[in-house]
Amino acid sequence: MGRAAMRSGQLVVHSGRGTFDMETSKNTTVSTLALVDNEGTEITRFVEHTQVRDLSRQEFNEEKNFSEMDTWDLGDEVIYTAPVRDEYVIHQRDLQGNVTAIFRREFQTRQRDQEDKDELTENMRIIINGVTQEIDKHVLDNDPALMSLNVARDGRLFAGNCFGQRKLLPEGVMGRFDVLGADGKFLEELSLVIPGVNHAQDRLVFLDGKHWLLIRNYDSASESMFAGFRDDGQEQEDLEEAEALEVVLYVMPD
Repeated sequence: MGRAAMRSGQLVVHSGRGTFDMETSKNTTVSTLALVDNEGTEITRFVEHTQVRDLSRQEFNEEKNFSEMDTWDLGDEVIYTAPVRDEYVIHQRDLQGNVTAIFRREFQTRQRDQEDKDELTENMRIIINGVTQEIDKHVLDNDPALMSLNVARDGRLFAGNCFGQRKLLPEGVMGRFDVLGADGKFLEELSLVIPGVNHAQDRLVFLDGKHWLLIRNYDSASESMFAGFRDDGQEQEDLEEAEALEVVLYVMPD
């Protein structure tokens, strides 16, 4: 299971299933984004992505890993996806799977420096039988154009592009979104100003376009939680230094 969303009684699920070939040491995973009924039976398949991994050779390939179902959200009787990594393109489909609209904007993706590339893969570790495996890493030179899609209760679409990442926002701004109408028309660029936010620790969660959750000290609390699973002698230190997790509900003014 990846992610599920329900709206107006309709359930859409992103899930995957895999098979392993012992003779070739290859794992084949088929991931799907689909409308299902309450028993889990597939009604409409919107997107399918097949990936083959050779487990005798550990690899991270950002280009091959990309899928249209990486960025999506469910609206009323429609679903939105970002089908092209390096372009500002949004597909709108009905629940029968038909593309009913395509939204485009002129956009130049953000170029990464070496620090960005290192940051993307620095926590990747594969350990087999106690031995850390070398990973062949293929990281692209630019960020994806679109990094999040969220549909508000009133049908507006909140699109987060690559320049809205936490580390790129000015002090006091915790979120930045392009707000589109249900017809794809650009309405405004929205910046959410929350005094005292910490870009390195806090996370913002979209709820319905009017209400937002701010999770303070998310990264520190997560690190503390996982400290007990590591064997590097830092567990107790991490637990003592972690800030308390705090969840704050914000409401946008009318």
